[in-house]
Amino acid sequence: MRRAVAVLAILVALPAVFSLGQFNAGVVPDENAAIAIALAAWVPLYGRDQVEKQKPFRASLHRGVWTVQGTLPSDSARGVAIAEIDKRNGNVIWVSHGK
Repeated sequence: MRRAVAVLAILVALPAVFSLGQFNAGVVPDENAAIAIALAAWVPLYGRDQVEKQKPFRASLHRGVWTVQGTLPSDSARGVAIAEIDKRNGNVIWVSHGK
């Protein structure tokens, strides 16, 4: 009887153990997802035309926070859009535009 209970407990726990890897990926698992969220934040603030001029976008992950930024066009003296996004929940922590 104890053996049956132990086997049943293991079988019930296995799906939870295997799903931990998916949970650790967070809501924002990769650069493409981070860039998409940053674009959704930037376009209403700065306009689609201004944001599109800053392609390609770069994203880097540090301590659970994605930092996404545009690339400065060669003919521009202005800065680029920057966004910080929480990997765990997708919240936009901070948005700015360099000068």
